[in-house]
Amino acid sequence: MRGAVQTCPKMRYSCYNHRMSLDSLERKLNSVSEESDEELDDDASYARFKKIIYGLISFFGFIILVAGIVLYFVLFNGGSHGIDLAIVVPDDITSGVPFDIVATISNKQDIAVGDAKMRLDLPPDLLYLGVATSDGGSATTDSVGDVAAGSFTKHTFKVLPTGKLGSSEKISIGVSYASGSNSRFELKGTKEIVINNSPVTLEIKMPGAVIRGSLFEFDINYKNVTQFDFPDVALEINYPDTFRYDSASIPPEAANNYWRLGRLSRGTTGNIKVKGVYTGPDEVALEIPITFYAQFSGKDYEIAESKTTATPSPSPVRLSILINNQEKYVARLGDKLTFAIHYENRSGVALSDVVLKANINGEMLDMDTLTTNARVNSATSWLTWDAANVPQFKLLDAGAVGDMTASVRIKNLYPIQNSSDKNFVVRVSANLESPTVPPYMSATKTTSAISGEIKMGGLIALTSQLFFRDANIDSVNAGEFPPRVGKPTEYTAHWVVRNFATDARDVTIRAKLRSGVAFVESVQSSASGAPSYDASTGEVVLHIDRIPATKGAIGNPLEATFRVRATPSASDMGQFMQILGESILQATDDFTGLELDARGVGLSTALTDDKTVGAEGGKVVQ
Repeated sequence: MRGAVQTCPKMRYSCYNHRMSLDSLERKLNSVSEESDEELDDDASYARFKKIIYGLISFFGFIILVAGIVLYFVLFNGGSHGIDLAIVVPDDITSGVPFDIVATISNKQDIAVGDAKMRLDLPPDLLYLGVATSDGGSATTDSVGDVAAGSFTKHTFKVLPTGKLGSSEKISIGVSYASGSNSRFELKGTKEIVINNSPVTLEIKMPGAVIRGSLFEFDINYKNVTQFDFPDVALEINYPDTFRYDSASIPPEAANNYWRLGRLSRGTTGNIKVKGVYTGPDEVALEIPITFYAQFSGKDYEIAESKTTATPSPSPVRLSILINNQEKYVARLGDKLTFAIHYENRSGVALSDVVLKANINGEMLDMDTLTTNARVNSATSWLTWDAANVPQFKLLDAGAVGDMTASVRIKNLYPIQNSSDKNFVVRVSANLESPTVPPYMSATKTTSAISGEIKMGGLIALTSQLFFRDANIDSVNAGEFPPRVGKPTEYTAHWVVRNFATDARDVTIRAKLRSGVAFVESVQSSASGAPSYDASTGEVVLHIDRIPATKGAIGNPLEATFRVRATPSASDMGQFMQILGESILQATDDFTGLELDARGVGLSTALTDDKTVGAEGGKVVQ
């Protein structure tokens, strides 16, 4: 028992010591933990502090940067706060009359800008009238120089408007200058103008009645209504096809419809009287447009236009022309043309001493073949029928009708000497006169006239050829010759095209390959296309967009070459093997609108164009 009692204190002491050690360890751990928490709190605070500092630095840096940029643009850039550009143009713009564009540069900065340059860009209908520029085209650049702080400078450009009445144009001006660190800046401005005035008044006076086939006169009056003196003006009448010019009070310069009138000072007026004949249908109105031009720097610019319309009255004598009984006839080489000039007195009165004249001309006519009952003036080719050879013309009763005829042949060849010899025509005109005037007409005589033309159709020719030994190509045809049964031999086929008096379009050439023949390749072509094989039809086909007139008539013809491979069969033994069927060309005559066609012969191993092959050399052997 004692032993047990004696040992208890030691155990208690040991337990106590252990408890003391644990408590001490716990206190140390708590102390360390508290110290660690304090250190962690300090690190977090420091990190937050650093973030705040960096944020403030970034914020103030951004503010400074923005302020610097704003200050830079305020001081040095050409915006509305520093450099201004104003463009002033007149409110009223008259076509053909120069006006000023005033551009003002205002420097609102505290510093000067230097080496200022101004560039003017104009549309095609506004012409700069200053000295020639280095920019070329429609732009001009002028030096302005320095613009002091707080000052402005003006620059004037004189331009000429050439557009039509009511058209609008946009003017663009750019200003470049050096400022601050000598960097260059640019400022742009635009201004739109409208051409709202015509400088010249045009008045066209037609007679009370325009009678089909009768000579009539109309007046053209013009006046310069501006304060500008035009140095050189011109007038042009665009006659319709139904009007035939006769004469004018001022001889025209060209084509019976263009007058160079010279200087037209302010307030000046002018007049031109033109005579002619209306040849159109009775029910179709006659419209005559007139254009007025001013010349600047050697070029005509349209500054005014006008037109008049008149409703023709039926002609007292109706004339018409038939060629080979047709109103619209296209002639061919070697044709015989029979002209029938039909007349009908619709005046309501008998016409005395009627004279009917006709003129037939054209370089395609063989005038030696002319036959007619008219009197013929060989120098002028005029035909005349009057009372001497047509008794009823002494007094042509009201309602009388009849026909006067003449026949002539077309030549068998086109007179082609150069590439411009194309689109040949035969022209015919006729007029009838009588001194008798119906009481409802205010004229000195009764007249009627008509004119027309006959177009000459074109001609195109196709030649087909076949060679074994072909000196016109670089490659050699493979295989045996004479051709042998069961052995393939190559040949080259040529299509040669010559076109004569008209352009041909939408040209197609085709030919069928015979049995035992295969298409190999296109060898060469001077056409816009190359021959190819159409498996659906078994044909070699060539498409050509256009062949100009005189191609091959002058210079080299158009030519296309392709290679085929033929393998004779036993049935070809001792005969010429058929290689290619008839070649057919189809095209459209661009002048007459009619179809052109030509054919080339079928081709066989007879090789009639290959001079290296004898008469019997192309027959198939075993």
